[in-house]
Amino acid sequence: MAPANVDATPLRDVIAEQVRDRIISGDLLPGHRLREEDLAGEYNASRLPVREALARLVSEGFVEVTKFRGASVAVPSVSAGLELVRVRQSLEGLAAELAADRRGGEGAHEISEVLRRGQEAVRRRRFDDLPPLVESFHGLLAAASGNRELELLLEQVRVKMRWVFRSNLPERAADCWAEHAEILSAVLAGFPGLARELMERHVGADAAAYVALPRDAEG
Repeated sequence: MAPANVDATPLRDVIAEQVRDRIISGDLLPGHRLREEDLAGEYNASRLPVREALARLVSEGFVEVTKFRGASVAVPSVSAGLELVRVRQSLEGLAAELAADRRGGEGAHEISEVLRRGQEAVRRRRFDDLPPLVESFHGLLAAASGNRELELLLEQVRVKMRWVFRSNLPERAADCWAEHAEILSAVLAGFPGLARELMERHVGADAAAYVALPRDAEG
């Protein structure tokens, strides 16, 4: 596999990004061994950028290194997921609050359109259409906060949560998009405190539903 755009981006970052994407997508499952020599051959690289990429993924929690086994894909834990939830609740709540200060800003119409499409997908029971719409709703709302650093932090947290909590929850779909509608109404009406409260409650409800899943229902 030849990494794209290696001239513009350090090779270690290209490798780290592509391996991370494969972990999040489930192409590389928890426990899968990540041998430096195999990755070096796959990415047509020396072992140094591979080692640097793996070190970065270790620092991010996607890879773990043990004494005799070497590097392997980490096993995400529920406890780590709950720690992420608390971080995400605070950040998403702040984003909703700031977005409400701006009444959605220039992105108000686009967020409303995503909401409409999500509600339509729920009505038609097209549950496979929902994950990207959920990501779009939260991403656009973060952008509407007007705080670029907050937007970037939230994207990092959401990426990690997609890996920890990989299950879709069709039974949450109707409630989820009803909650999205309430959040957006508070944002567009300019009620920052209410928008924050509703968003934090929404993120918590999603997390509670994931935690309640039997462990063999994940994936």
